[in-house]
Amino acid sequence: MLQKAVFSFGYMLVFILALCAAGSADEIEALRLKAQQGNPEAQLRLGQRYYGARPGVNRDLILALKWIQKAAEQGYARAQYCLGWHYMVGQGVQQDDRQSCHWYRLAAEQGESRAQTNLALCYEMGIGGLIRDYAEAFKWYELAAEQGNAIAGGRLIRFYEEGLGVPQNFSKVAELLRKDAEKGYSHSQYKLGVMYAQGRGVPQDLIKAHMWLNLAASNVPDWIEYLRPEMVEWREKVAGQLTPDKLNEAQSLASDFKPSGK
Repeated sequence: MLQKAVFSFGYMLVFILALCAAGSADEIEALRLKAQQGNPEAQLRLGQRYYGARPGVNRDLILALKWIQKAAEQGYARAQYCLGWHYMVGQGVQQDDRQSCHWYRLAAEQGESRAQTNLALCYEMGIGGLIRDYAEAFKWYELAAEQGNAIAGGRLIRFYEEGLGVPQNFSKVAELLRKDAEKGYSHSQYKLGVMYAQGRGVPQDLIKAHMWLNLAASNVPDWIEYLRPEMVEWREKVAGQLTPDKLNEAQSLASDFKPSGK
């Protein structure tokens, strides 16, 4: 499930953006002309339109992959990443993990963060002819996370928590969680709150623990709704250890909290 989600999310974002900019039939024809003249960005965009079917373009997976591959073979990183995705899931081509990881690597080496994330997962899972190598996976996740890739950042947290490819480091876990918590991500707020409650990776601070747990429990997205009872339980457990004044302080901090830009 994780593998499918990570490999798919970044590509679908590229695909959706391409479709949103599909344009009129005349614009599609102009795009086709640029693609025929060898423009790699136009080749990728045209390939994505054949994949998704828009006005002026009937859905055709063979033509989609033809144009995406032409762009990839010119060294266009976004196209290399997209081609890697097609090989990974077997859309328009025969499923081939080795080819997928090959194209991810070419794009990753050019700094394409989604390709770096997916190449890291190839190493983490030991697929595509690669030997499982947590240290190599960590390297690529870190490079992607430095560019703001949220999925890679989440994987780094797990690697530090479990000591995969790097020494176990709960201080680093707390540091990474704090960055996401300050952006308003409920799951990170929850985990950071628990760390403050336990004094794990950070000095124990029940006021901060309650603040983060309160924020987390008050803004639970659907995909982690099942965690709400745990969040509330932790919040009430911490509240029971606070004096009324300190509880008011924690609640005020939560009330005044404003997320930073995501």
